[in-house]
Amino acid sequence: MSDSEYGSDGADEPRPASLLASRSFVISVIVVLAIVAAGVTTTLSLVLGEDEDSPETAAEGEGVPPEGEAPGAEESAVPRSDSACGLPDGGGTTFTEWPDGTTWDPVGVMEAPSVEDQGPGVVEESGLRHCYAHSPTGAVFAAVNYSAQATDPALAYPDVLPHLLAEGPGRQAMARDLERVGPDGAGTAQGDIAGVRLLAYGTDRARVDLALLMEEEDQLVSFVVDLRWEDGDWKVVTRENGGMMIPASLLNDLVGFVPTDAGSR
Repeated sequence: MSDSEYGSDGADEPRPASLLASRSFVISVIVVLAIVAAGVTTTLSLVLGEDEDSPETAAEGEGVPPEGEAPGAEESAVPRSDSACGLPDGGGTTFTEWPDGTTWDPVGVMEAPSVEDQGPGVVEESGLRHCYAHSPTGAVFAAVNYSAQATDPALAYPDVLPHLLAEGPGRQAMARDLERVGPDGAGTAQGDIAGVRLLAYGTDRARVDLALLMEEEDQLVSFVVDLRWEDGDWKVVTRENGGMMIPASLLNDLVGFVPTDAGSR
């Protein structure tokens, strides 16, 4: 399935493997394992694959809908919500602004949003944040919260973080990786989510592009989070090796993104 079928537009070219391996773009080893925002040499093949797939080929992995079922603007009706925590559903297929009342909480080395009626509806004692509204806004909140949680060493355990992933080999692969590396593998480089854009949305699928600001280099990096509505919540869809469906890429600016002002509070 091509990237265009998901509604992606204007994405930059994938970053060369040599740049992805640069320590300057590492938020933490947990990010490498979980969201593939950046990578160190020893984990690059794990998250990107040995063959350095293009975005087009990477998007054809586990969890991607068959032809004709990709999220698209024609899917405007959202069915009655079956949210696991009772959050209301929502219509539409776009995300243009943060809802009134949105608050930002420190999570890992980033900040994550929350708001009534969109989520997270559950914050466990461990710090795990989950359960979002069955809506475009709920999908965006799920993607941002997942990415922030992936930088939190307190959640980097095989029986915690993988629960945010959709069922399949990718979840199992991440659990194995976290068991092998453990929370002590986290780095110290800082980053923030500078903006988001909802690339595509359907009744049970979403694709969210996050612009990460890597503070050490003042560089914007884009990576895309694919989501599937599963068991009453938005779950992250990965490749079979636990890596994200679309490789990270450099961004020149935030044109088209809804800014977050993360890090300014």
